[in-house]
Amino acid sequence: MPLEGNCFRVKAQTAFTVEPLNYAKKNEQVLDAIGEPIKGYGEMTSRGRRRHVRHVEYEADGVKHMKMQFYLEGPQNKATVQLEAKQDQRGKYQFRYLFVELQNYPRKTIVVQDNR
Repeated sequence: MPLEGNCFRVKAQTAFTVEPLNYAKKNEQVLDAIGEPIKGYGEMTSRGRRRHVRHVEYEADGVKHMKMQFYLEGPQNKATVQLEAKQDQRGKYQFRYLFVELQNYPRKTIVVQDNR
């Protein structure tokens, strides 16, 4: 039983990653800085796979929140995406913020969305 619940959480978290990835891919500043095509990936595992997306789920004032970090790569640059979302009354996560930090020098942060 716990394994089944754990699998569901992993699937839900992976599905949740698609929306911020698409948000970032549609942002003109991100497209100009990274170039197209853009691919997104998570942390590298010991087996060389990059599927695990770093995330933390927590509850504050009775509301569920999630912080997440993943990476973007394009022909011109690489970037780290930082985001936080909170669950609304319908159970859907809404972005509080979504930032894209470019990895070249000088580092630049692109604010894709900020609802704090």
